[in-house]
Amino acid sequence: MIGNCDMRISRRLLHAGALASIGVVLLLGSGCLWDGAVRRAKEGNTHLMAGELDEAIAAYDGAIERDPELSEAHNNRGLAYAHKEEYALAIESYDLAIWFDPESAAAYNNRGNAYAGQGQYDRALQDYDEAIRLNPEWAQVYSNRGWTYARKGERHRAIEDFNQAIGLDPEFSQAYSNRGNAHARLGEHDRAIEDFSDAIRLNPGSAAAYNNRGVSHADRGELDRAIEDYEAAMRLDPAWAAPFYNRGSVHHDRGAYDQAISDYSVAIILDPEDAEVYCNRGRAFSASGDERRAEQDRSAALSLGYDCKR
Repeated sequence: MIGNCDMRISRRLLHAGALASIGVVLLLGSGCLWDGAVRRAKEGNTHLMAGELDEAIAAYDGAIERDPELSEAHNNRGLAYAHKEEYALAIESYDLAIWFDPESAAAYNNRGNAYAGQGQYDRALQDYDEAIRLNPEWAQVYSNRGWTYARKGERHRAIEDFNQAIGLDPEFSQAYSNRGNAHARLGEHDRAIEDFSDAIRLNPGSAAAYNNRGVSHADRGELDRAIEDYEAAMRLDPAWAAPFYNRGSVHHDRGAYDQAISDYSVAIILDPEDAEVYCNRGRAFSASGDERRAEQDRSAALSLGYDCKR
């Protein structure tokens, strides 16, 4: 968090979206009752893949009415609830998937993701451990467990898991990005930049990897390269506030206060609930001699529950 006015302006790494759900479980079956259940579950899969989450849930409900023990339908309904961020309902569905199929590594992984979404990291880790026991060759689960260790601040353990994920799947771009985040949080920016660069090579459309590599460049004092990365992130995701905030922080560090104010203003338009951006824009206004607007921004931050003076 940003402290008083003479402290360095912070920059934003991305953590969101770093968990990998093991995807929709495919269904094959025969027999009259099972065919009806499978048909409805397959309809749910089609809706889920199209992002039609309520329709998917209704279809899975229909499948479960026809065959309450169809573990795959419970798992896939859990995925739909998780996409809606209704994690308690997702966990209920995964519980049933596991009850009817205790060997389902996918259901354990996905329930772990739901617990992580609730911030219940220890319970998430227990589920990832079980998923790995059931399928020790599944790279995504190691990456998810690593992400969860990172959220708990256990970054060296996180890096061990990301290493394992990359060893199992050298083309797994998210694992490189996640490992880069862990190195960056440890101040190991050379290693972080290598990982973000690999993530970009494997997934050139990743705005997060460009943004995060920019943060590491900035923390190494490579401000022009940081701006290049932030601007690449902006082009890929122009509705995302973080790269504008981060480029504004570079301009701020350089004393280019008008440019900093411009970027902070865009970040505020894109995310008007981010109190820290108001604080930083207020500092830029103050540094440029506009105390009236600086005070307005400090008041705006305070109304969002953040005291810029702390």
